[in-house]
Amino acid sequence: NPDSSQSNLARLKQEMDIFLAENNFLVNFQAFAKYHDFHYKMLESKPAFAFMPDWYLQQNKQVLRLQPLLRPMRNNRSTYHKVLLTSNGARVKLGDLLGKTIAMTSMGPATSDLLNTLLFSEYQFDPKKFNIIPTPKDSDALLALTVRQVDVALVSQDNLDKIGKINPRILQIVRPLAKSKPIPLPVICVGKDSVSKESIARLKKIFLNAKRSRGSTNLMEMLQIDAWHNYSH
Repeated sequence: NPDSSQSNLARLKQEMDIFLAENNFLVNFQAFAKYHDFHYKMLESKPAFAFMPDWYLQQNKQVLRLQPLLRPMRNNRSTYHKVLLTSNGARVKLGDLLGKTIAMTSMGPATSDLLNTLLFSEYQFDPKKFNIIPTPKDSDALLALTVRQVDVALVSQDNLDKIGKINPRILQIVRPLAKSKPIPLPVICVGKDSVSKESIARLKKIFLNAKRSRGSTNLMEMLQIDAWHNYSH
């Protein structure tokens, strides 16, 4: 999940392994920091289960034969927002961004089209004319903006709030231009046709009951997830 604030992937793996072991579910968990590494692995070996951005599911569900199972909840919501930011003193307007540089986490090959859908459809921009600078994390996009390496940055509101609490000066340096439409939180999917119905049912039961599990507290906090629900369109 590139929009997660979690950067300590080694600890994330440790907490996930503890949670799965506590529930006697023998699955090897591997976290990925970069979109291309994750996508290559999905194409190469198709894991039994995968936790992925909803946009990745929509772009690849037919080719990879992905079946969504569970969606997380955060503060009673299954969606989040991104906010488009510019420097406080910059003369940048929302209707005049063509040719400007935009730092943001990748949304795959359809990043430009998704940008148009989420933010710019009313302006009838040609999304291919945006100069998108992909970053691994929101914090990288925000840093690029604060040091004036890019004209604007697109980051999740949750991450902006979190970074702002740690370093309030950040919020004085940037100003919002627009708020995106709701973006679905990532989903857990079945990635292989060969996974048994019993294994699928067991995984769903484990995650749906995660709040009652002693080993899930740290994991849920790291993922910024309050609960899991069955996936529905």
